[in-house]
Amino acid sequence: MIFLRRCQKTKLFTRLPAIGLKFTRQIQNLNLYQALLQTFSTLFPFVLIGTLMQAIDLSIFEPDGFFASVYHIDTWLPFYDQITIPLLALTTITIYVTTLLGIFLFSRSLANLYHDDGQIVGGIALFVLLLLNFNYENINDMDFQNILSFNSYGFQNLFLSLVIGAAVAYSYHALIKLNRWLLPKRLQQLTRPTPIDRSLSAIIPVSIILLIAGIFSYLINLTSFGNINDLLYQLFSISLTAPKTYGAVILVSLWHNLLTFIGSPGPLNYLAQNINNAAGVANLNHALTTKNIFNVPYPVTLHTLYDTYGNFGGSGMSLALILVLLIVVKQSEYRQIAKFSLLPSLVNLNQPLLIGLPVFFNPILLIPYMLAPLASMTIAWLFTVLKWLPAAVYDVPGTTPGFLLGFLGTNGNPMALFVSALCLAVSGLIYYPFVKALVDLEATHENNL
Repeated sequence: MIFLRRCQKTKLFTRLPAIGLKFTRQIQNLNLYQALLQTFSTLFPFVLIGTLMQAIDLSIFEPDGFFASVYHIDTWLPFYDQITIPLLALTTITIYVTTLLGIFLFSRSLANLYHDDGQIVGGIALFVLLLLNFNYENINDMDFQNILSFNSYGFQNLFLSLVIGAAVAYSYHALIKLNRWLLPKRLQQLTRPTPIDRSLSAIIPVSIILLIAGIFSYLINLTSFGNINDLLYQLFSISLTAPKTYGAVILVSLWHNLLTFIGSPGPLNYLAQNINNAAGVANLNHALTTKNIFNVPYPVTLHTLYDTYGNFGGSGMSLALILVLLIVVKQSEYRQIAKFSLLPSLVNLNQPLLIGLPVFFNPILLIPYMLAPLASMTIAWLFTVLKWLPAAVYDVPGTTPGFLLGFLGTNGNPMALFVSALCLAVSGLIYYPFVKALVDLEATHENNL
């Protein structure tokens, strides 16, 4: 405890939260940021229910799920295959179409803040998102499953929907001003227009925005990308040739965490273990042949560092943030978000936390969100190169609780359990001053109301 208190009093632990706090205060009154917060608060209950259903499905009702593998649930639970059907339905309707609801809510909130017609703007944004992900190749077959794929509207594509929603809202705001010059004098002079009057006023802006979106969508389809989501993914993606050095692993994981922080798909699958590659196979073959996991050919990989020690509870070492909120913070709202987020985080799903706190686009939490995984992977790397920690060479389910990944991946090595506990503690220490700054900011905001 004395060591922790001394660390918290260092300049690093006071300056960095102050930087995030200062930036947050500068942007919290912006219309764009206010619309974000309104959107996230509305999305939270849907994302929470969907994530809970997804956690149950992936960990219990998938053959390679953690609890399914440990307890062999499929052998004794009646109607095992049938139970998963409604779970998948709920997950699909909530998690996999989050962007459809998100873009409507965000663009509507932003339009309302600018005193425009939020309902119309939200509808335009929704149609624009659908247009930009339209697959023209299957239009003649009327195959709606491929024309409008659910893969384009999932939680991981939230960033794109927010960008499109903002672009539509700002475009409508500019066009509606220009439109007033073209309307009949009767509509120009109205101070309290009826719904029909608002619809008539919106015809020109709606037509222009949808026409531009349709042209842009068709041009994208002429390329190899197919739709706007694939284009964005290719722009943000990096070559993943199974990095085998500390520096390469750190760069890939930091880039991934930065993208997830803004709601964009990162280069790493958030549940799949990055072990099914040449390095992973070589390590496993060496372990099975020599019965020694300390001298594997590739002790430093994405799997041995990031998957095993840098992703507890999801990206950004989210489990550490949840524990800090539960143990330290007395603020009832934050504690409730942490309580709801705890169960999904145990199987490495952190969507409720990202959108409920929110972590997304939160300047105060960006620094620890990046630093906590970096510190954890560095600790694991030091123990590995010093030959104190064996590499995690055995494949374990992606829904395994984060703090057990190293223990099970090394076939029960106690040092892996110790390093996991150390990584979790250090991550919590990193998060603590930033969470304290976040709570202080919220308290100040409530006192000013």
